[in-house]
Amino acid sequence: MTASVYGYLNKYSPGTTKIITVGTDAESALTKAYKAGKMPNWPGSYSYYRVAGSTPQSNAMRLADLWWSLPSNAAVASAGSWRGGVSASSAMTTHGPLLWTDVTSLSYDTKRYLMRMSSSMYQVAVFGGSGSVDASVIPKVGAAIGVGTHYVYTPYYKGMAPQTTTAQPLSGGTGSAPSPDLAPLRVTATK
Repeated sequence: MTASVYGYLNKYSPGTTKIITVGTDAESALTKAYKAGKMPNWPGSYSYYRVAGSTPQSNAMRLADLWWSLPSNAAVASAGSWRGGVSASSAMTTHGPLLWTDVTSLSYDTKRYLMRMSSSMYQVAVFGGSGSVDASVIPKVGAAIGVGTHYVYTPYYKGMAPQTTTAQPLSGGTGSAPSPDLAPLRVTATK
């Protein structure tokens, strides 16, 4: 963990601020920094909330389960494309979860999440272009949410909508998303 991160975390008490570690690396960094005395303002015993899977795809699925109960929109981007990921996370901030996949195949965790949420899922945006997510993955996304081949794919290029009247941008939901239930993820650690 960098000095700027543990310096930032040391400003907040885990008794009043919910700390959520995303991935095993984040959990390990938090534990090591705490045990090394990098956060002296923290108490002798503290709690944090663990969201950890074995892959980026499973981490994304677990985050989606945490923050979204029945999303109507989702985004898919390649785990290997930081540009697609940054674009997707910016665009989807209040619209739905960001899920990771592989370039040429729909990852198991992403497919499983989409299938479980298919009853509420209306749109899935794929970010990164065909170099990041191959065109063969798009029908697999459609099949996962139960629309099979009955979907409309609208390619946007460099943020520009195509010159057609059928293109529909993502529409935002109303209100704010409810806070997730963190209780099952709570971990208590001591020095």
